[in-house]
This record gives sequence, structure tokens and C-alpha cells, in this order.
Amino acid sequence: MILFKKEREIGEIINDTFKFTRQNFKTLLKVFVKFVTPSFIILLLGVGYYSYISVNNNFFSSYMSGNPGVTGMDDLPDFFSKILLGSLFLIITLYTFYAFLFGSILYSIKSYIKNEGKIVIAEVGDNMKQNWGSLFGLSFASLIMLFVGFMLCIIPGIYLWPPLMLIYAIKVFNNLSISESISYSFKLIKNNWFTTFISFLIIGALWYFASMVFQLPIIIYSFSKGFLTAYEGTYANLETDWVLLSLQLLGSALQYVAYFIIVIASAFIYFNLNEKQQKTGAYEAIDELGKM
Repeated sequence: MILFKKEREIGEIINDTFKFTRQNFKTLLKVFVKFVTPSFIILLLGVGYYSYISVNNNFFSSYMSGNPGVTGMDDLPDFFSKILLGSLFLIITLYTFYAFLFGSILYSIKSYIKNEGKIVIAEVGDNMKQNWGSLFGLSFASLIMLFVGFMLCIIPGIYLWPPLMLIYAIKVFNNLSISESISYSFKLIKNNWFTTFISFLIIGALWYFASMVFQLPIIIYSFSKGFLTAYEGTYANLETDWVLLSLQLLGSALQYVAYFIIVIASAFIYFNLNEKQQKTGAYEAIDELGKM
């Protein structure tokens, strides 16, 4: 059994994240399928819609063919309105997915801790039924705060990112309200902002480079098609390239599934910071020794 309530260095957080994932992969996958699938399907619709409107447009197609012309420029307002709508729909579906993903995986870890190394899926389900609304609200509160932060010259958004990555864990493990979870996240990273930022940055980079494997079919297909197009002296038919759109959708799907690694890391980072301030794990260990 992996002990969560302890202080860790960045290297230990990364190692234990992958260790926990390996040991509990099958159970976590069942949790994902049972509780995250609906929001995941909606997210894929958002990804598919955004990918489709990005290429299936007169302006984009005529521009990529090297002949924008009058028709393409006339379609410019329509192109940007569709891109804006697609982006908005994608963001909403993404943060809905985050609410259910973070909630289900973190409640799995809570069950793992409670049951000394065993994840009880029924417990995860009960917690998700009781708290999905607050998780949903928490997700969109973080979205609004990040949006405002990045609009204010980017730096405030960067500052907000580490504490907002912890709010789900704080909500799950402390059963706090939305406002209390956000407030506690800033208290938790006090004097530890840089360490928290680096921890999330490293685990995020590992996830990104690992997920690039899922983009290889897209890269190979695009390169092959571009080479053949140039060789034949024709332009790619972007409007009817359903193979490329399908590969993009599949690659995105696998990337988002792999995101649960970051969720697990957020739990280890939370407990690391919490132990530095509260020492709850140490006190619990002492109590257990006293009972022996």
C-alpha cells in the first residue's frame, strides 16, 4: 500500500504517481468507464465539432489552397464566428470532463486510503452522486478565475494555476465548499508556490511528451498526404478529409484519458503540502502506535 499522507520531494511525487497508477490501473479504468464516460463522450463531441469547423470552411479551404480570393474573404466573419462558438463549446465540455475526472479519481484515492489499499467502486459512486454538483461548480469557478487571470497580462493567470490545480483534492479530502476549497488552496501553497508550480509543470510535461505518442498517426498521415499532394501538384481536399479528422479525434481521446495521471499527481502534491502544515499523517501514525 502506498502512503499518501507524508511529505515528498518532487522526484518521489512523480515516482509514486506512476507506481500508484500501475498498481491500480484496472480499477481506475473501471471507475473512469463508469463515472466519467458520459462527460468524456460530450468532450469528444466538442473536439470533433471544433476540428470539423476548423477545416470545413470556405475561407480556410481557399486560404490553405493558396487562393483566398473574394469568396474566401467574404466568409471570414462566418469563419471566426464558428471558431468562437466551437472554442466556447470545447472549453465548456472540457471543464465538465475535468469535474467528473478529478472527482472520480480523487474519490478513488480517498477510498484507497480509507480501506487501506483497496478502492471500493460503490463508495466512489456514492460520493460522486452526492458531490457532482459542487465539483461542477468548482471546475467552472476555476475556469473563470484562470480566464480573468490570463486576461490580466498572463502573469496573474500563471500565479493562479498551481492553487487552482489543488482545489479538487481539497474539496474531496476535506469536504469543503467551493469558496472554502479555493480559499484553502491559497493558504496551502503559501511559501510553497514555486515548488508546487514546478511539480505540476514537470508532471504536465511528462504527460504531454508521453501523449505525443498518440499524435504519431496524425503526423505520419499528414506528412504522407502532404508529400503526395506536392508530388502530384494538387491541393489537399481539406473539406472531405475524414481520415484526418478521425485520427485527430482518436489522438485527443487517448490524451484526455491519460490525463488521470495529472489528477493522481495532484493528490500527492496536496498531501505533501498539507503534511508540511498540518502533520495529519504523522499524528495518525502516532495514534496507531498508541493503540498497539
